[in-house]
Amino acid sequence: MRLRTILILAALALPAAYLGHGLAYIGYSLWLAGPAAVSADFETGDLSQWSGWGAHQLCCAHSARVVGSPVRAGVHAAGFTIRRDDPLVKGSLRAELRSAAARFGREQSYAFSLYVPDDWAASPILTTAVQWHAVPDKLLGEKGRPPPLSLNVTDETFWVQVNWDRARITRGWFGESGSEGSEQVWSGPLERGRWIDWLFKVRWS
Repeated sequence: MRLRTILILAALALPAAYLGHGLAYIGYSLWLAGPAAVSADFETGDLSQWSGWGAHQLCCAHSARVVGSPVRAGVHAAGFTIRRDDPLVKGSLRAELRSAAARFGREQSYAFSLYVPDDWAASPILTTAVQWHAVPDKLLGEKGRPPPLSLNVTDETFWVQVNWDRARITRGWFGESGSEGSEQVWSGPLERGRWIDWLFKVRWS
């Protein structure tokens, strides 16, 4: 009798926990969403311009730090470092500052400057410099999926990748993460030792 009761309670608890997790994630995502206006020049001397729950996805003190050189303007910039022996953050090696989610159906501009140091060693291993992630519908069973837009570095090349899927749920209860289509839409030479200004204008749909 005791075992039967435990099994019944477990059977009830699992869907309740999943439902609670999904509802909590919806609330968290709505709370982070827009207005997606972020301006960060790191002139405060710290990372305080990037605030909010989940804004810092860093493993260690060296992951993201404010530096005095090189700088694009003013006296500060942010430097990012990933080491091979870093502990994983959200399943991978990463050092990220995360902004709020944008709304569907409106154009959003993203402008930033990147500096690749002179001693950057070319590698065939993909390095994602900037990525934009979709917000999964966890309540409907959707899990992680490739970012719909990313700026990457491989060997001596910058390149922009897009992934898309018209399906309502990209990943179901037991499926692998994926997308309907993927395309490299631009590539250009990797330039070291100088600031490169980037501007992306995106209408999310």
